[in-house]
Amino acid sequence: MKRHGKKLLVSTLVLAMLASFSACGKPTEAPTTPASAPGSQSTPDGSTLQKVSIPSEITFVIPYSDTSGTNTVWRAFGAALEEMYGTTVVYENQSGASGAVGATYYMTQSPHDGTAVVCMAESITLFKANELVDYTYDDFDPLILLSANCGIMVTYPGSEMDGMNFDELVAYLKDHPGTTVGGTGVGGMCWIWYTILQEVYGIELNVIDFDGSGEGNTQLMGGHIELFVNGFTTGKPLIDAGSVVPICVFNKERLVGLPDIPSVSEYTKELDKYMPNGSFFVAEVSKDVPAEMIEALREAFLNVAQGNTMQTWCAANNGEYLGLTGNEANEYMKHQQAVNSYLLYDSGNSPIDPATYGMTRP
Repeated sequence: MKRHGKKLLVSTLVLAMLASFSACGKPTEAPTTPASAPGSQSTPDGSTLQKVSIPSEITFVIPYSDTSGTNTVWRAFGAALEEMYGTTVVYENQSGASGAVGATYYMTQSPHDGTAVVCMAESITLFKANELVDYTYDDFDPLILLSANCGIMVTYPGSEMDGMNFDELVAYLKDHPGTTVGGTGVGGMCWIWYTILQEVYGIELNVIDFDGSGEGNTQLMGGHIELFVNGFTTGKPLIDAGSVVPICVFNKERLVGLPDIPSVSEYTKELDKYMPNGSFFVAEVSKDVPAEMIEALREAFLNVAQGNTMQTWCAANNGEYLGLTGNEANEYMKHQQAVNSYLLYDSGNSPIDPATYGMTRP
């Protein structure tokens, strides 16, 4: 797979960007006056919320741009947290290196007292495989694995691929090696599916990476790239508006929210073994945050996820609600990490045997 531009050392990028952050001073630590959930809130099953003390101001460090789907999800979640607990949420977008810059920023520049949370996506699963940074799940404690998206392959209206089905798309890409497509960086959902298509069908793509889905879709709609892989959150509004044209969803079944778009499994079963595989959205804190604060935040975040506001939002804007925390969240993420890490290693896109960092071949 061709990459656009020269390959840069990610560690150098991370250090350089963090140096610029430090020049502006370390973020001011938020007040820790506890906020509690009002007793009138309820979960979908009708149970009453327990009051939980959390900081009155929490910073959401989002390691992606303010046009990304991840940003959209966590700003919606932050608004629901403010509504339920009366706490103030401050947002810091620290994009770069597929989330590695933001993760490093959180670990090295943010307070580890519960007043800062890092709001990640699926690229954290491949930090090790892509030699981005040394952080792994063992360094973080998941508060809530909120939801997941499968990929939706889209093109722009009037493109050569407008109106093609998946079989026709594969044939076209085989006949047109080096077709220019958009990504969001190494380890993101676009990159994973382009790698899978290359591995299975032997196609060659020219991938241009952008800071987030917003920029990628803008370039697609302008005709500067030919294909993009959206998640449900960013893709549905553009599909509904006719701004992009869907080809298929990378899922075994059609999506409830987009029932007219065929599943890739309707054309081939060859990709079933890689699914489910897509973006997911997880809020985490460093494991050295005091245990009692982790438990308070975990309970609060789970309450928000189960509350009516976020349930309604997820139903309208996300592909699949998960609502997992703790070990269950880690098990879900580590499964996808194992699938993708071995996929990349076997295809020659990662030089590191996943067994060396504890991955069992799925």
